[in-house]
Amino acid sequence: MYEHLLEVLSEAFETGEVNYYKLFLFNNLKRGEKTWHFLIVTRNSEDGRLELAAFSYEIGKEGKLNKKLESRRARIPRERLAEVIDSLLVRIDEPECDYREIDLSRFADRESQLLQLRNLLQGDFDGSPKEEKYDNRLQPGQSG
Repeated sequence: MYEHLLEVLSEAFETGEVNYYKLFLFNNLKRGEKTWHFLIVTRNSEDGRLELAAFSYEIGKEGKLNKKLESRRARIPRERLAEVIDSLLVRIDEPECDYREIDLSRFADRESQLLQLRNLLQGDFDGSPKEEKYDNRLQPGQSG
């Protein structure tokens, strides 16, 4: 759910202005009877590198955020981001694991970034990429 995602994101970085760069939302991971959500969030740092925080979390039966496990924190060169994401996919070792990449860098401040995130993830969010729905009806137009 969006509220759980916001709670995890709000604790991703301890200091400084939080203007997110990119957010990676991974498909849910099943471990025994538990379903884990996994995300990676990045922000720009003053030295031109990216700060990265990766989290796993579980949502309990009551719909409350039960456990958060910080998986990794790092400062990396921007050009190594794709390599880091790929290496994490290998470590997850789930054949069907995929992710959704959300670029929040186009938005000027944290408030507009979170508003954009809410618009992209309308309603309940289970960690799986959202199925796009398009209206395929064509509107009549004038010819040539």
